Amino acid sequence: MINQAHIDRFTAVHFATGAAMGLLGVGPLGAAMISVGFELVEDSIKDSRFNIFPYASHDTKQNSLTDALATSAGAYVVMRYKR
Repeated sequence: MINQAHIDRFTAVHFATGAAMGLLGVGPLGAAMISVGFELVEDSIKDSRFNIFPYASHDTKQNSLTDALATSAGAYVVMRYKR
C-alpha cells in the first residue's frame, strides 16, 4: 500500500531525488534535512493542494523515515562515486 509500508513504489523516486541533489552538490546530511523538512509538511500539502496529489494518502512515520533515508542514500551514492 502506498505511503503505509516502509518501502513502496515511491522509495525509488526518493532515492533518485537524493541522487539529483548529490549531482547538485548537496551532501547526504543536507539531502536528509531537506527530505525531513518536506516530510514534515507533506501531509498538510496533500490536504490543502489535493489537485497536486489526487487520491493521496498520508504517510506513516515508518514510510516518512524510509523516504528520508532513501533520499540521503541517493545523495551519498552519487557523492561517493561521482568524479
